[in-house]
Formats: sequence, C-alpha cells, structure tokens
Amino acid sequence: MLELLHNRNFVLFWFASMFFELGGMALQFVISLYAYDLTGSAALFGFLLFIVIVPRLLIYPLAGVWADRYDRRLMMLLSAAIATIVLIVFTALHFLSDGLGVVHLFFLMLGLEAGSIVFMSTNMAVPPMIVTTEQLGAANSLGILYSEFGYVAGQMIGALLYGLIGFGVSLLYVLAAFLASLIFMAFIHLPRLAVSFATRIARSGVLHEFVEGLRLVVKDGFLLRLLLLSPLINMLVVPVWDLILLFFARGELGLSPIAYGIFSSLQSLANIIMAPIVAKLYHDRWALQFVRISPLLIMAFMLLIALSMLLAQTAPLAVVLALAFAGSSLVGVTTGIYVIGKNTFIQKQVAMGMQSRIFSLNRLMALLALPLGNLVFGFVVEGFGTLAAILVGGAGIALVYLVTRQLRLPDAQSAILSSDGRYIE
Repeated sequence: MLELLHNRNFVLFWFASMFFELGGMALQFVISLYAYDLTGSAALFGFLLFIVIVPRLLIYPLAGVWADRYDRRLMMLLSAAIATIVLIVFTALHFLSDGLGVVHLFFLMLGLEAGSIVFMSTNMAVPPMIVTTEQLGAANSLGILYSEFGYVAGQMIGALLYGLIGFGVSLLYVLAAFLASLIFMAFIHLPRLAVSFATRIARSGVLHEFVEGLRLVVKDGFLLRLLLLSPLINMLVVPVWDLILLFFARGELGLSPIAYGIFSSLQSLANIIMAPIVAKLYHDRWALQFVRISPLLIMAFMLLIALSMLLAQTAPLAVVLALAFAGSSLVGVTTGIYVIGKNTFIQKQVAMGMQSRIFSLNRLMALLALPLGNLVFGFVVEGFGTLAAILVGGAGIALVYLVTRQLRLPDAQSAILSSDGRYIE
C-alpha cells in the first residue's frame, strides 16, 4: 500500500477523484435537505431522485465507449468541466431569483448527472493504467477511502453550510470542490492504450462497441453475475441512506439539518477505518467469499435499523440513534467491501481497452435500478412508513443471496487479457 503513496499519478488521481466525490456528495445531500424543506413529501422526493434515470439511459451506453476510444484523462476533465458549468448556471439563478424551485432542481440534477456519468465511466478504468495488477486490490480499497472521505466531509460541511447559512452558499462550496478536482486532473499523466488511431477510426461505431462489451459480459458467467448484483443491491440498499433514514431522522425523530448531517457523515467513519485495512489484507479468494455472503450480512444489519424504528416511541433518543447508526454503518462497510472485490475482479478479468465500457455497463445497470428503488421506497414510506420500507428492503436483499452463492472465481485470467495487461485487438 505504501508504494501507491509514492506513485505520483495515483496520488493525483486519488485527490482529483476525492474532490469530485466531495462535491457530488455534498450537492446530493444539500439538495436532499432543500427538497425535503421545499416539499415535505416522500413521494415527490422519490420522484426527484428518480428523474436522473433519463440521462443514465441516454448517456451511459455512450460514455464507456468514449472512454475506451479517447484519452481517459481528457474525458474526466471534460466531464468535471460540464458539472462545474452546470452548477455555475444554477447557482447564479438561485442568487438572482427567489431561489430554485422543484423544476429547477430537476434540471440541475439532470445536468450534473450527465457530467458525473462520463466521469465515473472513465474513473474505474484508470487504476489499471497507473498501478500494477498486484496493487489493484489495494488501489480499489483506497478508492473506497476517498469516496467515504468525500461522503463524510461533503455531508458534514454541506449540513453546516445549509443549516447555518443556506442553500446558495452550499452550492458555492460544491463549485469550489469541482474546481479543485479539475486542477488535480490537469496534472495526471496516463499512458496510451495499445490501440492504433487507424484501428480506432475503422471501428463500426459507438453502438457496435457497446454491444461488443455486452457480448463479453453475456459469455462470461462470472462477470454476468457480478454485474447483475449491482442493480439488485443498489435498488434495495441505497434508498436506506437516500430516503428512508432521512425521513426517519428528520420526520419521525425531529433532528435538525445539522444534527442529521453529523449523524449521516459519521456513518462513513467505519468505511474510512475499513479501507486501509482491506488495502493491506486484500486477497481475491477471501474477497469472493465475502461477496457471496454479503446479502445475508446486509439483511441482518438492516434488521438492526428496523429495531431502532420499533423503539423510536419508547426508548431514549440516544439509544434509537445508536442502533440506527450501528445498523447503517455496518451496511455501509459490507457494501464497501463488496464494491472493492467486484471492481478488482472486473479490472483483472477485462482488458484495459474494454474496461470503460464494462464499468459503464455495470454503472448503467446499477444506477438505473437506484432511481427505481428511490421511487418505490418513496411511495412505501409515504403510504406505510419507514419501518415497512426497511423491512421490505431487508427481505429483498436476502433474496440476492440466490445470485451471490453461484459466484465461482475463474481459474485463469480471461483470454482477452495479454501478459502485460494491454488491449489485444
């Protein structure tokens, strides 16, 4: 792991990604608080989170192919620039008008999601270009670290700014984070993939290359099962943080925006502690075993959150918050280790020149399921309450074990990966 800290490109990549995550997490959090205060409706809030399905459907099939065709550093720069420009426009609109309305929030989320899609489709294919194959597990573990640090700092600062100063100043903070990400990305140097310009031009087009990646996944049972897991877990687990806990803590327990921000941010401390430990100890064999049993662990920890909700009317607030905190933190740690294993397996199984489209397909499937989950759980919370929502999520995630128990680690690396990890035409 220490070798990675002496790798200039990896350090620059880490900070560039961290600041982008920092801005994105903060923005998602302050929009959640702002939308809650603006509407107070779980169903409308769920629909606001659902609307991002539009750019995901339109852009994800293209983004991965673009990142495999063109300079990945340039793709990250352009995507961060798009997010920055969109945020500048809506920040100015907020200060020059009476504030953003629900319709404005829809368009703000659509524009920012477009930039984020291209950035994240490119991001996960970069580590194999700047670290050795043996370092990928550690690199992905440190990737969880920057993601969780961005989550903690983003929500904490966002909650403080939103609670003390307001929504507009929170947007300025996010803008500063995106600009910092752009600065770090400008100094990253990535080696060129072994794909000639003539060969690139001769390809049949974006759709053909996306289908090529899809065929690779369909033919590889291990990759197919890994990619099927992402939408199932996202749909059932992520609404716990995006929606269920928000309405439980603020609507039922009466926490202020700052108190909820502190509560939500502290959940990620467990992942921050976990990431360097996994980076030191990571091995494919135990990672696979953990991925297999992760749905059962998640279900157990979601039941701990359900217990906190059952005790909300009778137990002291500190006990209720402690149980909810423990359950949600352990769910986060479990999903974090799952993501480390999944990403490392994909990076080792797929050639560098195809990784962006595979990660793009993975994120397309995962992120299409996420707004659907938020929409469904928004109506469940609205009609039946937060306890019913967490029980439905727990029951659903238990069924995901039927997929994970079928995972078998391939005996050898895929034939499309050359000895030095370069793309073979």
